[in-house]
Amino acid sequence: MTKEDLDDITREKTLVDVYRYVTSRIWVRPIYLVTRAVVFVLLIVSGIVSGASAVDLGGRVREWSAFGFNFAATVLGILLAGFAIFSTIATTALVEPLAAFKEEKSNLSYLKYTAGHFMSVFIPYVLFLLLHGIVMLFGWYGGPFTKAVTWLGVISHVDIGRYSSVLMMAIVGTFFVHLLIVLQSFVFNVYAAFMFMARTKLELDSIEQQRASEQGRTGRSRFASVQPAQTSNDDDKSAIEAHQHAERRGKR
Repeated sequence: MTKEDLDDITREKTLVDVYRYVTSRIWVRPIYLVTRAVVFVLLIVSGIVSGASAVDLGGRVREWSAFGFNFAATVLGILLAGFAIFSTIATTALVEPLAAFKEEKSNLSYLKYTAGHFMSVFIPYVLFLLLHGIVMLFGWYGGPFTKAVTWLGVISHVDIGRYSSVLMMAIVGTFFVHLLIVLQSFVFNVYAAFMFMARTKLELDSIEQQRASEQGRTGRSRFASVQPAQTSNDDDKSAIEAHQHAERRGKR
């Protein structure tokens, strides 16, 4: 491996660097972006035309936040366990080939590509937990957010509370759909990564068997080339001994 490849493995210094690098190199299907945009617009429209009050919409946001927080925390725990399994399977023998082979679309090594997919899922789930945690801590009825929105509505004479609740409902709902999309694409990518590691392991074993077989054939050929020489030497020794024996008999 070149020095550039080695430096690329430890390029990122913070979690933000990891997310930027991964999202800039790993291709995202356009249908996923369209789906998120459609969901966001539909939630905005449904919130506006529903006629629900700011209190009802705010209650819906809090319910979604509580459900989303529990969902994200559970899935994040499963993902961490999966990453631990991946780290165990990617043994020392597989690190070098995984770092050497490149994924075609992203031009990342398969080691970086697989770890990048884990990070591209971990980080949105962590951000999702942070967002829902903020809503649960400060967005409760009568809390700091509701007080500030009510005060702004009184000053501007606009129902800011209702519009802000519609916006938050759209953000929370779209973020949740984003997590589902990331999760389903992540499942296939992990499957593909494990299959690649299995194939790499089998190829390495096959190469080792071929080397052992070639070494065995080389050893047998060397033994065969030495054996005739030993036989001819034995024949020469026998002929000399017979000649010496005949000379001794003549002298007698």
